[in-house]
This record gives sequence, structure tokens and C-alpha cells, in this order.
Amino acid sequence: MEMNSALIKKSVAHDRHALQGRLLEIAVAGPLSGLPATLGNEMKQAIQMAVNEMDRDGDVLGAELKLHVVDDQGDVKKGVAKAPSFVNEPTYSELLGITIAT
Repeated sequence: MEMNSALIKKSVAHDRHALQGRLLEIAVAGPLSGLPATLGNEMKQAIQMAVNEMDRDGDVLGAELKLHVVDDQGDVKKGVAKAPSFVNEPTYSELLGITIAT
């Protein structure tokens, strides 16, 4: 969990005043169903724990974090098909995941 917290903090470490009171939306893609579902669900739980901890502690310079999770089923074609929706969504501050790309 510490690694996820550090990664997210580093990813969104902007000017304190620019983030105060803002909502930072983090998109996560991973295999939540199918054969690799265990890996994807553990990843989702770890990231959610980190987000909850940072929100509780106010670790992201006063910003609120919100997690959006999408199931790519561990399928490369499905992951590639979902990727543009993350990139084209202007509300997402960060993208984490797409754990399996083989």
C-alpha cells in the first residue's frame, strides 16, 4: 500500500493552491473478471486502500480523490478498446493499470 500511496502522491504532486478543494479522478483498468481476476481485484483493493488513506489524511494537498475502475478482463483487445475512453475523458487526472498486455 505504501508504494501505491507514494506513486499516486508523486503523480498528483502539483501546486498546493491549484489542488485545494479539487476532485482528482483516477482511472484504473485491470482484469476484474476472467482468469486473471484475482490479480485485478487485489490491484483494485490496494489502490482503493491507498486512495482512502490519502483522502482520510489529506495527503494530496487538499484535493479529494475518486477512483474509476474498468474491467478489461485481462484481454489485450478489450484493454486497447477501453484505453481511448480514459485518454479522451478530460476529468481523469491519472491512469493506473492495464496490468496484462500480452
